[in-house]
Amino acid sequence: MRVARIFVFAVAFLAGCVEEEPPPPEPWIVQELGTNADFLDVFFLDEHRGWIVGGSHNIEGGILGSTVDGGRTWSFQSGIVRPSRLASIFHLSAVWFLDETRGFIVGDGFQILGTVDGGENWHKLVPAPRVSAHLRALQFVDDRYGWAIGMGGFSRTVDGGKTWRTPRPDDPDAPPPPRVDGMALHFVDRNRGWLVGKFGEIRGTTDGGRTWELLDGPPATGRTDLWGVDFVDPVQGWAVGESGTILH
Repeated sequence: MRVARIFVFAVAFLAGCVEEEPPPPEPWIVQELGTNADFLDVFFLDEHRGWIVGGSHNIEGGILGSTVDGGRTWSFQSGIVRPSRLASIFHLSAVWFLDETRGFIVGDGFQILGTVDGGENWHKLVPAPRVSAHLRALQFVDDRYGWAIGMGGFSRTVDGGKTWRTPRPDDPDAPPPPRVDGMALHFVDRNRGWLVGKFGEIRGTTDGGRTWELLDGPPATGRTDLWGVDFVDPVQGWAVGESGTILH
C-alpha cells in the first residue's frame, strides 16, 4: 500500500559572526501518515495548528487532517463531503482558516464547507449560482473577504464566508459579467488579485473580482496549463504550471 508522506522543513536561525561559514539548513523530514490519500493543500494558522486536505478513490467524501503540534502528529476525518451526482470521487482541494475555530474547505461537486469549531463539524455553504463543477483554490485576505475558484466558476464572500456570490459590476443596469474560471488565484488586498488557468490564461482584477482583464503572458505558455500563482506585493508575482513552467 502506498503511504502518503508530508514533509516538514525546519529553518535554522543563524547567529554569530558574519565571517563564519553558515551551517547547512536542516533537511526535510519524512513523516509517515499511514494513509494512501492524495493531499492537495496545506494551511497553517501558526507554528502549531495546521490542516491538510485531499482524498482518493478509496476514501469516500474526502479527507481532512489536523495537527496541534506543528505537524508531529495528525488526526484525520473522512466522509466529509456527501455523495453527489456531480463528482464520482471526492477530493477536498483547498483549506483556509480565519482563526482556531472558523475555517473553510472547497472541493469536488462545487462544495464549499465551513466550520465554527476548529474542524470537528462541517456544514455545507451555498456557492454562487453560476459556479459548478469542481472548486480548486481558496483564499481570504481578512476575516470578511474571501474567494474560491475552479474550472466551473468563481465565487466571493464579503461577510466572512456566510454567503458566497459571483461579484457583479457596480452599475445595477450592467449585464452579468462573463463567467470566470481558473485553477488558482491570489489577492494582495480586497481589490487587487490575479487568477491563472488552462492554456496559460492569466487575468487580473482591481475591483475585488467584479471585472477581470486578460493579461498577456509569454507566447510559449499559450498551451501550457497554469496551476498556481502568488504575489508578494501589487507588482511582483509568480505563476507555475505544467512542463516545468515558472513565470515571474
